[in-house]
Amino acid sequence: MRVLIVAYYYPPISSGGSARPVAMVKHLTRLGHEVAVLTHSYRRPDRREGRELRVYDPSHNRDRVGAGAARWLARRLLIAGLNLAGGSHSIYSAWQARVLERAGRLVEAAAPELVIATYPPVEDLEIGLELAARLAIPLVADFRDGLLFEPIERDRIRRHRSVEEHYRQVERAVAERAAAVVTVFPSLSAYFGDHYRRDDAVTITNGFDPEDFEGLPPSGLLDPTAFNVVHAGRFGGSDSGRDVGPLCDALSQCGGEGATAGRELRLHFVGELTGRERRSFRPLVERGLVIEHGLQPRPRALAAMTEADGLLLLTAPDRRGSVPGKLFEYLGAGRPILGLTAGSFAEQIIRDTGSGWTVDPTDRDGIAGLLRGLARGDRASVPFAPDRERIADYSRERLIARLDGVLRRVRPGDGPVPRSGTIGTMSS
Repeated sequence: MRVLIVAYYYPPISSGGSARPVAMVKHLTRLGHEVAVLTHSYRRPDRREGRELRVYDPSHNRDRVGAGAARWLARRLLIAGLNLAGGSHSIYSAWQARVLERAGRLVEAAAPELVIATYPPVEDLEIGLELAARLAIPLVADFRDGLLFEPIERDRIRRHRSVEEHYRQVERAVAERAAAVVTVFPSLSAYFGDHYRRDDAVTITNGFDPEDFEGLPPSGLLDPTAFNVVHAGRFGGSDSGRDVGPLCDALSQCGGEGATAGRELRLHFVGELTGRERRSFRPLVERGLVIEHGLQPRPRALAAMTEADGLLLLTAPDRRGSVPGKLFEYLGAGRPILGLTAGSFAEQIIRDTGSGWTVDPTDRDGIAGLLRGLARGDRASVPFAPDRERIADYSRERLIARLDGVLRRVRPGDGPVPRSGTIGTMSS
């Protein structure tokens, strides 16, 4: 089948958001599909590069250097004003408009029989709706996060009623018109069933690729004499509900006199911290308990995961359904996971796979107790017994095989039929 994936987040952007469409391309191709990707470019002209259909994004959203930074700031200010005036524009609106105005020849040359649109951003969904209608082909909507359910864009939705209403229109249109709805966590699939009678919504989580961990050189980041806990990737990112205060307090306890009575505890951040997070951890950095390594090449970050004594995961208490993509890379790394995730889907995965331990992210004493016991080597009460077969269920190969099953059940004329018309207002 000829499949077109609409994914703004795609290399050279390197993030959890780009990893899923990359995996789709890799494994759907291996399963016999012809896959093309409609994505962004930060240089002109619009063009086709192999299987990639690249359309220029004038916002330079992830290219904020030199003149790109000025263009991005100018558009951000314009968009803020438009939102205050009741518009629903975003930093991606100009790219969306350009795609729908100018990408016709690129898309027609790919001759897709089916389109997959992956959210976020919401513009991917809108483009998918429009292309499915224009080409009279089925749409598969892929939700890496909730649009209105446990929304990743919660703060923006709260600030602007116009944005909330626009998202409601898009979500309703997707539920009505998509031939299939795929989400990354069960409660989001249940939401589509409860609100839109889409009981056929399928949960296909994110995952890991075992090939990514083959032949990694030593990271050179960790102290072999210490008890090294690694957090990889962005810490809070766009999920503002994550509170680092209890973790900071717990680490401070563990760094007290005789607290560990074992190897010295070190928490390594291999990835970005926000300014606020950096300020919170600064006293612990000064004490040598926390080490910031900043962004590292992906192979080096993966190597650090495989070398760690423990891998730290923190989820937001108000987004219990979602799971950070790094959890699945942690599963692939095969090291014990310290999940500050109680009551979440992430906790369920960690327990079902036997891949580590979980504690409430607000329980500073519980966090300190877990860290202290592990650093002492006291694992009798918290044995590490990973279920390798259950972990293998989260490999990209198995997960994309499930997506392949969804695609092969979707044929023109099956399921909800796409209707013509574009959702919302687009800005050039």
